[in-house]
Amino acid sequence: MAVSVTTHIPGLPGEAYDSMAAQQKEPLLATPGFISHTATVSPDGVTVVEIWDARDDWQRFFDENIKEHLPPGLPAPTVAELRNVIGR
Repeated sequence: MAVSVTTHIPGLPGEAYDSMAAQQKEPLLATPGFISHTATVSPDGVTVVEIWDARDDWQRFFDENIKEHLPPGLPAPTVAELRNVIGR
């Protein structure tokens, strides 16, 4: 079942996010199960929302490509099963 994954990274500047996102764009697009990635930047950090075909697809990508680049002690991502996904 498709899931949304919301991750808030307190204190991360937008420029640091931009650098990380640029490095991960191609691997992310090539990963089975990936649907979409969005991010917002606010004074208190960056919030990323991704849509994946399945939780396992996201977890594998996160563990292999993202986890090591994040500071310890971050709040756990929120994973929610989606009832419907419509896109172009």
